[in-house]
Amino acid sequence: MSNLPGKPASTVNGETRLTPAQKRQLRGQAQLLNPLVTVGKNGLTQRVLIEFEAALLRHHLVKVRFNAERNTIKTYCRTMAAHTGATHLGSVGKTAVFYR
Repeated sequence: MSNLPGKPASTVNGETRLTPAQKRQLRGQAQLLNPLVTVGKNGLTQRVLIEFEAALLRHHLVKVRFNAERNTIKTYCRTMAAHTGATHLGSVGKTAVFYR
């Protein structure tokens, strides 16, 4: 995370706290990424959470593609962030970006 602008990120209750500038930079970096995890028609299963955790460990910045409606995607994002301690950087359409 040393290449992020401004002060270093802090950790509160296991969740990384990023400044708005750091979030903006990470979202910019994520534009170039392909989704590493796909949440399909079966929803947010335990297997998807395991794959998501592994992707966070390997890459730290992870793009996720959803096959669900907008409200369901919001719920999935909150659940994924809470389950892994990742920060949800934002969503556009059926794609979300997380950082840990």
